[in-house]
Amino acid sequence: RDEPIAIDVRLVRRELPSPINERQKGRTPYVVELPYQRLPGARLVLHTRARVFTRGVTLAMLTPPTERRRQPELSQLSSLLWQHSNQDAPTRGLVFDLPDTRSGEIVVLVEEGDNQALPIEKATLLLPSYAIRLYRPSGQPLRLMYGRDDLSAPRYDLSLLAPRVMGSRAEEIYAAPEEAARAS
Repeated sequence: RDEPIAIDVRLVRRELPSPINERQKGRTPYVVELPYQRLPGARLVLHTRARVFTRGVTLAMLTPPTERRRQPELSQLSSLLWQHSNQDAPTRGLVFDLPDTRSGEIVVLVEEGDNQALPIEKATLLLPSYAIRLYRPSGQPLRLMYGRDDLSAPRYDLSLLAPRVMGSRAEEIYAAPEEAARAS
């Protein structure tokens, strides 16, 4: 679909671990609390009420220590310049593409320089939105199943089904909460 799903996420101002924090002088660190580990095609939008400013903003990943590496690691994912100079118009959100998968926390670093901290009002997660058209005979239950290796792929000829499926009235439904598969 053209419109993404927008979800407000928490942006928590938090100091980074000491070895990393010392290298980030003049930057305000925020940790983004994302709802899922994997978010293919997701974007993060930052919003501020400030009207006149220029800031460099970096998106990074904070990876915890491992057996091989004793210290946490901060890896830069992308960096953008966020600026606005019209006192009479609201500031447009700053949009970052997020990695599909992550191995740590997503961190936003705002380069404040000698300025006061830029007030970031909120963070919004934009997720791709999809519509699926399913066909079922009248009165039959509809079950969406995914992620199972023991199910075979459906086999049908779309050119034969198209007149029946595309000519039928569509009914919009929403998926119920996920349920664990029952053993058969």
